[in-house]
Amino acid sequence: MDKEQWTSSQVDSALFEDSTEGELFFSVDKARTELSLLMKLRDYRGVLLTLLGLKPAIDQFFTAVLVNAADAKVRANRLSLLSVVKHVFLEFGDFSKIQVQSNS
Repeated sequence: MDKEQWTSSQVDSALFEDSTEGELFFSVDKARTELSLLMKLRDYRGVLLTLLGLKPAIDQFFTAVLVNAADAKVRANRLSLLSVVKHVFLEFGDFSKIQVQSNS
């Protein structure tokens, strides 16, 4: 069986099947506007607080929906929505590069 190919595309709100999809989309869109201003002001604390403010919408999304939905269009739309979320975080920094040092 061939692995399905997916490419990020425009998120289509008409394909949302659960309210959490719309809530995440709205929250990310609102955060994107705030983050743009905060980055220009170099208000990095504000940036981090805004990104942290996305946590409830992200958590609710993953609790409510199966990203790997049976319907290919719904699945692709959910993956595109998550791609938008990822890019909002990457505009500030690559959090995967953060290393925590032990005090011991």
